[in-house]
Amino acid sequence: MSNEIFQQLNRMIFSVSDVIQQECHAYDIVRFPFITPFFCFIRKGTGYVEVNGTTHRLETGNVLFFDPTLELKIQADEQHSLELYVVLFTYLTESKQLNNQHLYEKEGYFPIKGEIYIRSQSQILHLLEELNASMKSIDESERFRQKILLERLFYIFVQDLYASTTSEDALQAIEHTVKYVDRHYMTKISLEDLSKKARVSPSYYSRLFKMSTGVSLSDYVTRLRINRAKELLLMPNYRCKEVAQSLGYVDEFYFSKMFKKVLGVSPTDYTQKNKKSIVTK
Repeated sequence: MSNEIFQQLNRMIFSVSDVIQQECHAYDIVRFPFITPFFCFIRKGTGYVEVNGTTHRLETGNVLFFDPTLELKIQADEQHSLELYVVLFTYLTESKQLNNQHLYEKEGYFPIKGEIYIRSQSQILHLLEELNASMKSIDESERFRQKILLERLFYIFVQDLYASTTSEDALQAIEHTVKYVDRHYMTKISLEDLSKKARVSPSYYSRLFKMSTGVSLSDYVTRLRINRAKELLLMPNYRCKEVAQSLGYVDEFYFSKMFKKVLGVSPTDYTQKNKKSIVTK
């Protein structure tokens, strides 16, 4: 897959049109009209981008590629800010060779599409900062350097795109994190931390986790906790509050709510019923 993309990129000539460093605060909506292809790198925060009526999730460390659009709307999540780089670029595609000369046509199909989770985020950020600084110069050598920086970015994007879409490797990474959850379900487990362990984006991790286990991450953790709670509640001198805390629930009432949601009875009713059945046996 990556070789095919590189073959297509090798037939292209690139130039940078503009680099925009944007910060979007909670409840703000930032709008841009872009007439050239572009990509966004999410430096910090979470939010949403709407392009031609389609909404995409924005998460730290992600890159999203888009075709030219009349309007791009970016919005940060509530009580958060969103920092991102937007890079506009143009390209020519080699159409044919005539008398050993390469003939190019304007744009055409661009091989990198959609969302990419970047593993080497600090490297991407450094390249974007260099590119942004270079755009302020009128020196011809800097214009040439901009092309080199853009090609370097594309190279990393394709490498990470291939890594995140290799299903066998990704599923193995998911299985590894599932085993981690099985051992640490009583601690605080976040989707972001697990996705970093698997080296995929949080949204992609969620899809793979459900495909692997049949349930969402939160439901999987709840199931493990409630199954363990059933054992602890039947042990001598174990009160409901202590069971809840040992399983990672700070709030005893929330634990009771989740217990009843899963089993259909409260922890108290479950304990009374099952302890009686143990005695009668």
